[in-house]
Amino acid sequence: MVETVIKEAANTSRRDRLLNLLRIFISLLLLAFIVIKNYKDFSEIYSAIAGISALLICLALITHLFMLWLESILWDILLRGLDVKINRAYLFQAMMVAYFYNNLLPSNIGGDFFRIYDLAKNRGAPVAKCASAVFMQRVFGLITITVFFTATSFSIYRMLKNYIIVIAVFLGIAFVLFTLLAKPSLFKIDKLFLKFAKIRRFWPKIQGFSDAVLSYRNRVPRLLLGLVINICCQMLFTVMFYLVSISLGLDISFM
Repeated sequence: MVETVIKEAANTSRRDRLLNLLRIFISLLLLAFIVIKNYKDFSEIYSAIAGISALLICLALITHLFMLWLESILWDILLRGLDVKINRAYLFQAMMVAYFYNNLLPSNIGGDFFRIYDLAKNRGAPVAKCASAVFMQRVFGLITITVFFTATSFSIYRMLKNYIIVIAVFLGIAFVLFTLLAKPSLFKIDKLFLKFAKIRRFWPKIQGFSDAVLSYRNRVPRLLLGLVINICCQMLFTVMFYLVSISLGLDISFM
């Protein structure tokens, strides 16, 4: 029995090393692709970087780190709402690694999957609860974007014109998709999964995720606090982007 456990541990360790090597290879491959594709523009990029304001870049970096720290606080609030307690320093570290994946890969999905996987594997947290906390962060982000879009749509209508309708449709579709994930039974998705044997085995995991998301209904103060923090994070991101822009000499209005 002991030998079996040792073999399983060795296989797991070997598999983890292979996965890490695969991640590194994919990251280097993507980085090489970016460099090769933009090789001709590197002289212009170098000229722009050479003339930046170091002070403004430092302020932008501090603002960005503070934003990441606030996002890790928000993550902790959502996890504790599901009785998952993780050290905040560890969450901050995981958040920075996740942002690395978000910047390297062509979406935020890579970073989100890393956060879920990391807590489940290295901290023994339930996958459904980890996924629910990350999902709620995305819901907050969607709400914040909608609020900002609504507040500024009148002032930027002349610039965007018909794109306003496209953005509004996109936000509407996004809300429907979020609702579909949070409460699949509302769209009879449960019956679809239970009808076919090949996908039926996935339903308990989906149901567990949905139940974890819906449990936030009883934690309204925590949700309101999370929404406020998310709005602060989005504002900090705007400040950071503005500082980087003016450090590069770009004439961009803050509003």
